[in-house]
Amino acid sequence: MEMNSKQQPMKDPLVKDLSFRNWIKALLLSPGTLFSAAYLVIYLLTNISLSGSIRNRIADSVSRATGENWQLSVQSLHAGAQLNTVTLKNIRITPTSSGQASAPEKLVPISIKELEVPCRRVFTIFFDNRQADISSEDISRRILVSMKHKGGSPKRSAH
Repeated sequence: MEMNSKQQPMKDPLVKDLSFRNWIKALLLSPGTLFSAAYLVIYLLTNISLSGSIRNRIADSVSRATGENWQLSVQSLHAGAQLNTVTLKNIRITPTSSGQASAPEKLVPISIKELEVPCRRVFTIFFDNRQADISSEDISRRILVSMKHKGGSPKRSAH
């Protein structure tokens, strides 16, 4: 059978034309796009949670661990790309007025520019308060250990 130039090839009636709108819809509903969007939402929620309540929990935990003699400040806190680490930047632990008054020597603030702490379940902290408490305690312990390795915690200087 010959096709003359005026005849159109037969179209399958079950296949619809893939318009631009249908193509965009298919792209947005593809598993790769849905997974990426879900990951991005979890990543952003984790970082928002770290910047807010978790930062305060870590500071409270450090304060309790040092007998309310030291207080922690952290400029920024964020989760790693794989959601298995927490990076703290510009950490500073300073003596409180009660800690300074009770110390026989002058207490000197301690600073760490950046600290990356392994945290296996960082993505669950905004779902589970218990896990948030556990993670906060673990991060505060690692901060205090890092401070000891940096030069003593609490660091004292003879005045």
